[in-house]
Amino acid sequence: MLVYPNPSNDIVIIDNGDYLSMSGYTLKIINSIGQEVFNSTINVSQFQIPVSVLGSVGLYYIQVFDYNSSLLETKKLILN
Repeated sequence: MLVYPNPSNDIVIIDNGDYLSMSGYTLKIINSIGQEVFNSTINVSQFQIPVSVLGSVGLYYIQVFDYNSSLLETKKLILN
């Protein structure tokens, strides 16, 4: 999974790579106080998410969960 630009101030692009092998996987974005601000099943090769959807400036965590709701990967995202 690639996340760019990071830090971001307009649009965040999350490249899921071989998303076809991620059947039933979920992507979540969590803010620094633990609130979920984005949640989607991974069914596209790339998410383009406007920063305005996520919230204010700060640190966010992008998490990928498998079909058993097990956490597979976490990436940090900084919004300017």
